[in-house]
Amino acid sequence: MRRFLIIAAVLGCLCSTAMAGNWPRFRGPNGAGVAEDKHVPVRFGPTENLLWKTALPGLGNSSPVVWGDRIFLQTASADGKERKLVCINASDGRILWARNAPGEMAKTHRKNSLASGTPAVDGQRVCTIFWDGNRLSLHAYDLDGKELWHYPL
Repeated sequence: MRRFLIIAAVLGCLCSTAMAGNWPRFRGPNGAGVAEDKHVPVRFGPTENLLWKTALPGLGNSSPVVWGDRIFLQTASADGKERKLVCINASDGRILWARNAPGEMAKTHRKNSLASGTPAVDGQRVCTIFWDGNRLSLHAYDLDGKELWHYPL
């Protein structure tokens, strides 16, 4: 439950940032991890400064990225056989779409998961890297979730 509240708080904070500007990559527009909006909430609780809550399909350490009214993040199933790129509506928390990438369980650091890579978005495409347990693959989707291409690395 604590982890879920932390994720909800981060997403709520990113929603305010999304309204001020896009957050297209890890640590924001310039990589500094600082939002330009001066009115970002700094305290969160079960009923304080939350716009919405959404149960996420799986586990992950991916940082969410924002473009317009969409939040993108990665998750992985607990058994490690499925990784997902998830797109969430920033206004109400609805999951708009999720795209699967199959894989096998693989050993990770105890504080890590198989969904630790942060997507990047440019307003036309969202790109992400998945690891299938043996190798990496780079995937590009349009903002509606249609796969444009993927490339094994």
